[in-house]
Amino acid sequence: MGIIICALICLWALRNFKNAVIFTGIVIQAMPHLGTGIPGVRIFPALVIALLLIYFFLKKKIFSSTSPNLCFPRPIIVSIIFISLCYITTYFVVKQGNFALTIINLIVYFAFPILFLRCLDTQKAMNFLWKVLITFFTVAVFFAFLEQILRHNYFYDVMESLFSFDMWSMDSSEIRYGLKRCNSIFAQSGHMALHSILAFTAFFYLKYFFNYRIKSRLLFFLICTLPILVLFSGSRALFVGFAFIVLCLPLRSFFKKKSSYLIAVFLFIVLLVSIPYLSHILDTIINSNKGGGSSTDMREWQWDICMLYFNQSPWWGNGRMYIWDVVSVENPLLLGAESIWFSLIVEYGIMGCVSYLFFIICSSFAMATHTYKNLFFLPIAYLVITTFSTALGIEFNVPLTYMAILIALFRKCQNVQIRKVNASY
Repeated sequence: MGIIICALICLWALRNFKNAVIFTGIVIQAMPHLGTGIPGVRIFPALVIALLLIYFFLKKKIFSSTSPNLCFPRPIIVSIIFISLCYITTYFVVKQGNFALTIINLIVYFAFPILFLRCLDTQKAMNFLWKVLITFFTVAVFFAFLEQILRHNYFYDVMESLFSFDMWSMDSSEIRYGLKRCNSIFAQSGHMALHSILAFTAFFYLKYFFNYRIKSRLLFFLICTLPILVLFSGSRALFVGFAFIVLCLPLRSFFKKKSSYLIAVFLFIVLLVSIPYLSHILDTIINSNKGGGSSTDMREWQWDICMLYFNQSPWWGNGRMYIWDVVSVENPLLLGAESIWFSLIVEYGIMGCVSYLFFIICSSFAMATHTYKNLFFLPIAYLVITTFSTALGIEFNVPLTYMAILIALFRKCQNVQIRKVNASY
């Protein structure tokens, strides 16, 4: 089935390249666990390589000479180049890992979001983007609530019968804070929450910073329900990340809308009813040894384990996948290495950590400068999330894709049938 999906999307790309790329960036990217049936080859990376090849061969037919060349701001491009050089240097210094796989990873992480943004250059492409986003997350909300009610993910069962899974994924039966940890249509609960957070940000700006009049009620529904999907994930890291996302929102523009008061009253009632529940969640965030999940002791064990391997090659690390191929095999207590810093210090050393921070800083300032000042906190929210949870399957390409959506929204607002509200802050 995976091969068939790849073939169909490639055929689609030959007929309508931009729509195929947009669909891949929203739908296929959200399911990084789906395999093609070929061992070690997943659908999303395979499609990225195929779409890039089609782009290079048909570039002149896809994009006219008058088509605007949308690109990420220079600070983000510089940070992408710096990370890529660090990762490639690590391979040549330690001579471990698969160089071809490293290049493919960099293409997936960075080349695909650049191509994705390039495809958002027309009104038609932007309209298709919003249709796909709204439809996809409406389906995600439906299956998340269905899973919560039935206490089982039947969508997962169907997908498992149709596709091979080439990445860790499971229908969790864990109950946290009285709720089942849901995957919905995603690989893991953390994936569901991260994509929901980023989509919520895009939808919020679309409706409350810009007057997007198409499917307004459905947008309102998603803005109200996507935060609930974050709650369904049961992940404290994602709860904290969502708090930073709130700092990204254009709240002044929001409170100029009539619907904002309805939402405010609704949230006030919900807060009154759920104060004991929310206080329990806050207590588990402050005291990580409570409420299940990662504890302080567990992270200390993981840190001690990783430092032993960090000392082997502190500057450039031990190479890609070293933490899973070697460290986790020799040290079962490493478990899932629930922080991006564990994999960075082991695999890419000090330079890997520096390059990641450089990416976050550059992205924050670029978003604040080229979109809206509050979006400075969007990359920081991603930093917080990956600091306290595993980044497996939600690497650089995911936040870059949604940053591309916001950049295109601000640059092309007049071409997607929306009107920027008066926001003189």
